[in-house]
Amino acid sequence: MKAPDENDAHVVSYLREHPGVSRQAAMRALGVSATRVRRGEAALVAEQAAHGRRRRRRAGVGVAVLALAVAGSLAASALRRAGAENERIAAAQAEQAARRTEGELYAALDRRDPGEAREAALRLAGEDPALRLAGLRYLVRVAPDEHREELAAALEDSDSRVRRAALQLVGPAVGLAVCGQRLVAAALRHDRPLAERLLALHALAQSPGGPQRGLALSLVPLLRDEAVGRSVATALEALAGGAPAAAGGDAATAEATWRQFLEQGAGS
Repeated sequence: MKAPDENDAHVVSYLREHPGVSRQAAMRALGVSATRVRRGEAALVAEQAAHGRRRRRRAGVGVAVLALAVAGSLAASALRRAGAENERIAAAQAEQAARRTEGELYAALDRRDPGEAREAALRLAGEDPALRLAGLRYLVRVAPDEHREELAAALEDSDSRVRRAALQLVGPAVGLAVCGQRLVAAALRHDRPLAERLLALHALAQSPGGPQRGLALSLVPLLRDEAVGRSVATALEALAGGAPAAAGGDAATAEATWRQFLEQGAGS
């Protein structure tokens, strides 16, 4: 837009500040001719048109920026949804594969097929609790001698199902020389569920490899524990290969009697 000349500038300024003023009123107020006022009106119209174009350009830029932002947000959202869907599919496929492997291990266990021992050992050391349980059951029944240490470690598994199965199965399968200390530790831990402590004591009484008087001495303090006292006495007799002639009485007397009996006997 061409700027008004100096003579018309004050006319334009007046018209800008007094919108709607009549031409005659502007002529009187400014003391100018009708021609000057018309030129001022034309200049003001041109000025307003230029402002309008600038506003539209700015609005267009804003809309474009907003459109880009929305498009970017939609694209990011679509990517997130696609990523989540891919993760869901991958997780589902991994779960299906794990369940197939679990089924294969149990089928091999039913057949007593020794060819799956390596796979079972890998699964026993893996992250899936169900597969660890399948690997444990397979190795206990099919190949315990080759995997004694791995089976003994399962007594401290983080999953309660695996841990309880190990407490029931591992001791009789691998013997006290391999897992006796772990079984004693499980029985002594008051923070373990009572059922697990009782399973550990039962395993100590049923596992081969005795007598083990050293293990028995570690259990003697449990005679004072009312929750497991009776099971402790059974385990002590199995581990010691016998019992003192008078092991009755109250808990303190029984503890003293057993301790004397075990300390006087030949260590093993």
